[in-house]
Amino acid sequence: QRDELLLAEAGTGTGKSLAYLVPAALWALAGNRPVVVATYTRNLQDQLRSRDLPILEAALGRPLRTLVVKGRANYPCVRRVLDLLENAAGSLFGEGLQAAVYLASWIAQSEGADLESISPEAADVIPGLAEAIGEVRAHYFTCASAAGMPCALERACALRRLRKAAEKADLIVTNQALLMADLHRAGFNLRKP
Repeated sequence: QRDELLLAEAGTGTGKSLAYLVPAALWALAGNRPVVVATYTRNLQDQLRSRDLPILEAALGRPLRTLVVKGRANYPCVRRVLDLLENAAGSLFGEGLQAAVYLASWIAQSEGADLESISPEAADVIPGLAEAIGEVRAHYFTCASAAGMPCALERACALRRLRKAAEKADLIVTNQALLMADLHRAGFNLRKP
């Protein structure tokens, strides 16, 4: 056993993701501490979730608690969904009511609440759904909690549930931009020696 570095280059589909996921998972499982894997793209996050993490779990022969965390705007703001419902129910012809009800129902049933996981076919069938999804995205500048204010719907908040799930995960897959933003908000100065 030598403490040396290895630099390797490999083509697409050769198993680079598994090459770092295996030791990361073993370390997380041995120490009961989560490992954060930061990708450059959401496409790689989706690949890890749908293909590589199931292979890893099967190879380990034991369950692995994994969580994919995307940017805030990929998740719904429950307050905005309720506002959408109220506005649609109060409109003269109920415009947007079907989309608002669909979103509220979807949030209640969704485990991860990733808006990108809503099937594109749903938007073809439900009038106004694509627009409604755009309206309910949890943007930083519209979030009461992000502004340091109390939110009456905090317990139902998809982002809050996501953070709770992250505390129990073995592997957290996020993107580099989100990781750096969280480090910055947490007060880490990456320029300090």
